[in-house]
Amino acid sequence: MMNSERGVRDELQGRLQAKRQAGIDALTRDYRARPADERRLQRAEYDKRTDARQGMKAAQYPRAMAEADYSPNLIDRAMMLRQEIAANNAAQGLKGDLSRGATVAGIAGGITASGAALIDLMQYLTQGSEVEGEREDVLSS
Repeated sequence: MMNSERGVRDELQGRLQAKRQAGIDALTRDYRARPADERRLQRAEYDKRTDARQGMKAAQYPRAMAEADYSPNLIDRAMMLRQEIAANNAAQGLKGDLSRGATVAGIAGGITASGAALIDLMQYLTQGSEVEGEREDVLSS
């Protein structure tokens, strides 16, 4: 009997893999049991859906969400912003140059701001010990 954590984990993974394989085998048997025409039709529908998902461009994604009456959440908005930035950075000419310059400036500005905030925090924290040291230097009257 395996008592080690690794042995238990390996045994559970083996059981899960066997269940997954059994499910895949059942689906495969079901798929192969169908007539060839039906399989071709099902495969064509699957390919069409897959191609539509993979072929969607950054400009088509917001339109597809609008047509689906979907309100994008924060993650979707961040993804769309990232796609726009990538498209602008890849652009040729002045637009691409300005976009790449703005990206570098934004990164440098973020690093500078975080460094300045860290310096301010260090000054604030050391200020208390400096004031305390000055109090000790003052002669009591």
